[in-house]
Amino acid sequence: MVELARSVRGPDDPYSQALAKIERGHRQDLDDARALVSGGWADPVQLRALLLQIRERLVTDTAYVALDADAFEEKVRVFLASLESPTDA
Repeated sequence: MVELARSVRGPDDPYSQALAKIERGHRQDLDDARALVSGGWADPVQLRALLLQIRERLVTDTAYVALDADAFEEKVRVFLASLESPTDA
């Protein structure tokens, strides 16, 4: 997934890293993604925009067949909502 986002944004892109961490969903990954946002490396609006930009390829590219695009989109939605209400578990 990170490779797909990087193909749009370039190597070592904090948005690609944040999306990959959100997709993995481990507590440390989510903390890292929050740090990217709170540190100003990634903007929540741009994270959502990048997801929308790559979403169709997540569905149609066989390299990402194991990734459920709807579930991933929901993970991003929940993550972004947690930024507005940081009492997430």
